[in-house]
Amino acid sequence: MFTALEEKEFNIVVDAIEEVKGVAGEIIIKEGDQGDCMYVLESGSLDCTKIFAGNKDPTHLKVY
Repeated sequence: MFTALEEKEFNIVVDAIEEVKGVAGEIIIKEGDQGDCMYVLESGSLDCTKIFAGNKDPTHLKVY
């Protein structure tokens, strides 16, 4: 993802990285949230779900 960056640009990106640790059951991104950051999953897994119109329960879409 970062191979096209010059070393100076790459260092700027690395310096901007902030570690965030989640806990089981925590919602990381919810549909409609402001897209102001990017997440990289280092370990573990994330379930991707969506609540479709007319449903109360989320539908499982994918595991990351």
